[in-house]
Amino acid sequence: MKIVHEDKNQSSIQKLSKIVKDVISYILALVLIWLIYIEVSKNYCFEQHRELTDKEYISIVLNSLLESGQMQSHSWDNTVESYLAHHPHCCRVFRSGSFYDGAPVVDITYEMSDELKKQTSKSGRATHYQSLTVMTGCGKSFDSTGEAITSPKNEVHSIN
Repeated sequence: MKIVHEDKNQSSIQKLSKIVKDVISYILALVLIWLIYIEVSKNYCFEQHRELTDKEYISIVLNSLLESGQMQSHSWDNTVESYLAHHPHCCRVFRSGSFYDGAPVVDITYEMSDELKKQTSKSGRATHYQSLTVMTGCGKSFDSTGEAITSPKNEVHSIN
């Protein structure tokens, strides 16, 4: 009799062990799916069913800067298209895994408006501003920072 009772206990333990393994496997599968979804979707705009291009991100931020009056603009560079044509190395988009978890960051260096120069530069030497704007996948500004600088770096940046 005792042997039969131990077999029933062992069978119950095996069933419980299988259930626990199945639950753990199910949870791990859900976590893996969630991590893949987060990684894929951080630059994807679900509203538009696509990823925005770097040029679109740059256009959104430039347009905002032009409208705000922070940029020194002239009649020949007062639209996004004309500004990019006259300042081809002004802008870039980068994504860094350690900086806002790979979100698109728009880096724009521009000449400040006279009013902004007065506000930001106590010494009067800073003429330009380097702006970093973190964007969502749909092109909304999430966070921004920047600094007044004396002159832009002559680096070649790509716009695709």
